[in-house]
Amino acid sequence: MSLLSVTEQEYLRTSLESKNNNNLQPIRPDGRKIDQFRPMGISLDFLPTSNGSTRLVSSDGTEIIVSSKVECVDATGLDLGDFLVIDLDIQGYRDDSIYVNQMKSILYKSLNSKLMESGCLKINAKYSFKLCLDVLVLSKFSYPLSLISMAIYTTLQSTNVPMLLESESEKNANISGRSGANQPKDIELNIDELPQFNDYDMKPLNFQSPLIFLIALIGDNCIVDPSELESSVADNCLLVSFYDKKVTAPIKSISLNDSYIKGFTPQHLQKSIKLVEKIAPDVVAALN
Repeated sequence: MSLLSVTEQEYLRTSLESKNNNNLQPIRPDGRKIDQFRPMGISLDFLPTSNGSTRLVSSDGTEIIVSSKVECVDATGLDLGDFLVIDLDIQGYRDDSIYVNQMKSILYKSLNSKLMESGCLKINAKYSFKLCLDVLVLSKFSYPLSLISMAIYTTLQSTNVPMLLESESEKNANISGRSGANQPKDIELNIDELPQFNDYDMKPLNFQSPLIFLIALIGDNCIVDPSELESSVADNCLLVSFYDKKVTAPIKSISLNDSYIKGFTPQHLQKSIKLVEKIAPDVVAALN
């Protein structure tokens, strides 16, 4: 709920709808440009019992913690959706609330297909890693989905998985190959063997997850990373995903308030995509 009066909301909305004469940008309360994020700090690998972790704190007081755990599972008979688990806990909301479930669904759909396409979880023909992400939003002062996606991105960038030990069948195949025997190495010799991992050596998961950008629509203007005040007067909001150097699905609209609810035009969609294409490479570079 907005803390502004009706008059203050209208004044703020008029400011965000307007454009000044210098750079044709709306006047935001905190002086940011339409493509500028709020400052934030990120700490990595601060949870020793996880495979990767991130603590993200935004300048508005939003604080998010993400941790990742991987486990080896028998992939026989599992569906593509069984290799990723996302547990989202937002302070002040029930786990079964529409607000939490909607956000979890968007994160899952955005991440799961890209994760399976990359093949980074596959161990061999029979076994794979299962990735579990725990997301804890300790405090929030605006819709946190974009910041959550950034925290997940840096978590997976820092996630390490155990390295495989060479099995006896692989050793025998290597010996046969070195001895000159006319017998190619069968890469599936160990498909029925439980993978054995090194106790100390780890390797990066090597996966860059999609990023989700929030674009608030106010009048004809498209504004990235809306604050709580800006969200309270926004007509609508577009969630635009960015992956592998391009805008990708899902692209979804959500409402940020109960007072100003309107649709969006093809021009809004085009502006939002161009805005994400402009800012996303710099965001990826900063997170890396």
